[in-house]
Amino acid sequence: MSTLFVVGEVERAEVTRALDALAGVCDRRVQVADLPGLFVRLYSDRLAGSRWNYEEGVSVVVHAGGSAESRELDATFRAFLPVFNLVALEQRAAAARLPELLRELPAQNAACRDRIRRMAHWMYYGGSGSCSSRVYSIVRQLRATGEPRSAARAIPSAVEAVDFVSLLAGATRGGEPRYWRLLSTWGFQPHSLGAAELVYCAFVLLRKLSADAGVGLSDNRLLLFLFTLEASYHQVNKFHNFRHAVDVMQATWRLCENIIDDRLQVLLLSMAAIGHDIGHPGSNNMLLTKFGAPVATAYGESVLENMHKDFFQQLLKSQWPQLLGLSQSLCKGESQYNLIAETILATDMALHAEYVDKLKENHRIDNLKMLTSLIIKAADISNVTRPLAISAQWAYLITLEFRDCSLLEEYQAKGDGGQSAPQDEESGHTNSGRLLSPDELVDKYPCIPGGQIFFIDTFAEQFFKEFCQKFPELNFLIDNVQSNKKFWLEKL
Repeated sequence: MSTLFVVGEVERAEVTRALDALAGVCDRRVQVADLPGLFVRLYSDRLAGSRWNYEEGVSVVVHAGGSAESRELDATFRAFLPVFNLVALEQRAAAARLPELLRELPAQNAACRDRIRRMAHWMYYGGSGSCSSRVYSIVRQLRATGEPRSAARAIPSAVEAVDFVSLLAGATRGGEPRYWRLLSTWGFQPHSLGAAELVYCAFVLLRKLSADAGVGLSDNRLLLFLFTLEASYHQVNKFHNFRHAVDVMQATWRLCENIIDDRLQVLLLSMAAIGHDIGHPGSNNMLLTKFGAPVATAYGESVLENMHKDFFQQLLKSQWPQLLGLSQSLCKGESQYNLIAETILATDMALHAEYVDKLKENHRIDNLKMLTSLIIKAADISNVTRPLAISAQWAYLITLEFRDCSLLEEYQAKGDGGQSAPQDEESGHTNSGRLLSPDELVDKYPCIPGGQIFFIDTFAEQFFKEFCQKFPELNFLIDNVQSNKKFWLEKL
């Protein structure tokens, strides 16, 4: 869905006519008084979890400043709202570029609303043409990450003015005790939480962990970091989104509670977990490589994992440099070990068999690099270790994402003749909002049991058997895997 934002007053008649024409190719027109008001509206819409997520269309921001302010505003969008499709235009430029905008925006909006065409653009777009400044692509974010000024970017006054705590007012009802009850159990159920509640979950946990480690931020600065991180994940993805990131962070923290005593290490590993899939396109390394995505050329191997590492370290460099410095200087007495970077790279499933072999070969896991890598790997695939009702929801969502990967492969192979897919309303909920039961999910998608058995047999069961032998206090993990496997086998 596309929005025409008008910031401030419009005084020229030709600009008024241009705005009226632009409103005709956008889904709504919104007037805001100033730039802080614009950012409040952008963040509020994103938290609502609705179609106004700024990924399913191109939104145009027309303001009263000059061309230099437009460039600065575009740079701010890239830094703080990375996956949003936003373009800034000063009023006279909007009038001058009206024919171009009227010609191109409808097609770009249509592409953004189609799941497969949208994914294809994210992954394969090479960065030339007018679309490069309006629609998100991995190439665009890679270029922004490499800009010299990006590391030291000051927080713009329009963003600094946002009271992020007040934006979460609706999510804080019930207070922090409610969130600690949610976070403190292996039955953590993120599928019943909205975007604001997920941000608040992360805030509550990371505020405590960072304070315990002596590297805390102010509440508003920590929330800015989390809002930026959420806006770096594709909310429109079925599985690889901010919900998955929070889930893996929670699992990592719970595992650390049983295994790691060092407070800084727990914080760094939890941070790696919430950032480990930043910018994920909902696809996989094979499809990126097969069809020559620029990011595959840039990295060669562990493509997505290297991308996630670089995107997340860039965010930390910009907004939490102290933490990144601590991660990079860990274990100087041995060999230099960047905990955040190395553990994100460990999530590449192509390396999975190597970690299983290392678990078999080592009687004890006392090497920090190996230990932290195993913890984040366990957390990353922990959906099969959750109670069945929760595990089944994750199974359903990954099934939907795999379906889109198949459609994307067909689309790329056939070009415009491939099958695209308009945005759907698929949900793991009933019409009344209740989460579907495992039996209902299987009725809806009979292929789920086979997919779960394949994943458990190929990856999860042997890994968690070996992992739990090293850490017997975590035996509930393998118990849940085997209990869930029994259910899925009965559904074949």
